[in-house]
Amino acid sequence: MGGIMNCEGELPVIVSISPEQLAAEALEIYAKVQILEAQCRKIINDCATERARSFNQVYGVLIETHKHLLHEQYDFLLASQHESADTSLRQWGLELDIPAKMWEHAIR
Repeated sequence: MGGIMNCEGELPVIVSISPEQLAAEALEIYAKVQILEAQCRKIINDCATERARSFNQVYGVLIETHKHLLHEQYDFLLASQHESADTSLRQWGLELDIPAKMWEHAIR
């Protein structure tokens, strides 16, 4: 049997999505991206302005926040470049330069 199987050995169910649903999902994901970027900046600024009591704890929080941010940015990139995305959504995803943001905020 060809195709990709899930854990139970069944073929995955493919659900179509309308361009409007996709745009709404992309907006929701991007709102999360903006919140996480702000959280990362705040954590970094807090560390720079006041000596944190426990650097290990602060860096642990920062790493987890960056990890979550990377996942959300990736989800946004996938949604904005999805085959069902209309031209304006695809263009928006490119204009935001998400790969560069992924590098700047979550990988580097």
